[in-house]
Amino acid sequence: MKRQQAYHLNLVFIFSALMGIVSLTHLLIPNEADARRPRLKKSPPISGALKDLKWGESHFKVMKYLEGQIKKRYKMQIQSSYDGLKADQLRRDMKSEIEGLKDHYVEFNGQKTGYAVTFVKDDFVQNNGETMLKFDEGSRQRYYFFRYDELWKIVVSYPVISDENFGSFVKRVKSKYGRAKKNKWETPRGGSRSLVRSLWEDDKTRLILEDKSAFYGCYLMKLMARVKADEIDKIHESKRDRAIVDLSKPQKIGAGTIDIFGEEDDVDSVVDQITGTQHKVKLDRIDFVPAESEDFSKKRSKK
Repeated sequence: MKRQQAYHLNLVFIFSALMGIVSLTHLLIPNEADARRPRLKKSPPISGALKDLKWGESHFKVMKYLEGQIKKRYKMQIQSSYDGLKADQLRRDMKSEIEGLKDHYVEFNGQKTGYAVTFVKDDFVQNNGETMLKFDEGSRQRYYFFRYDELWKIVVSYPVISDENFGSFVKRVKSKYGRAKKNKWETPRGGSRSLVRSLWEDDKTRLILEDKSAFYGCYLMKLMARVKADEIDKIHESKRDRAIVDLSKPQKIGAGTIDIFGEEDDVDSVVDQITGTQHKVKLDRIDFVPAESEDFSKKRSKK
């Protein structure tokens, strides 16, 4: 009887050992179905570019964050200065720069701001609860965009360096975040095909590089909250569609009418920017009279 029980126990032990080996083999050598299943790639840490900031924060928190960066920059200069007078001047400059942050906070409520003719003109619309905070870093500028006082986009401008093209600028970002998810190429008239836009993203953040060197002399890096950016971009598109003007009809500029030169700049300022001198343009009456026809017009008036 004992021998029979021992025999059964040995069978159970051997069966359990075999099952363990089969399970281990299944883990170490995946079956054909598992081999065909595509592996999910880990998203690049795009959101890490925000550092200590988070999407949805108010402009007060962003100002506090920038204040900390200013203090950190000046602290290094003050510590390395052996001149007491120079150190005092640096402290005054630091205080002035911190206090000046609020002067670079803009509300887009329909008033003139000057940003409608800059490289961020497509990043906001008027009368949509949107605001912006500009932070000047010398050669670089950062623009923080808010809607209902919630951070949703950051635009950073980089000056074009003579020995660097947009492709090498993109390559630097690619070395950190890997291959771009989308690229846009254009072929200008008489030119060669070139890269003008690249996009990366993770589950929370989208990163876009844009070549604005032809008109603005800079490259742009745009960080935005993915879900919020999709929502706001749709609103921007719908508002711009409603603002389309039929240019075949006479246009008037003034209170209650549409400015075909942009929602913020009047005709005088646009002409002044182009010519470099001050002009007064009257659009209610424009006469095209060649200079050489002046005598002819006088003779005609005598008749």
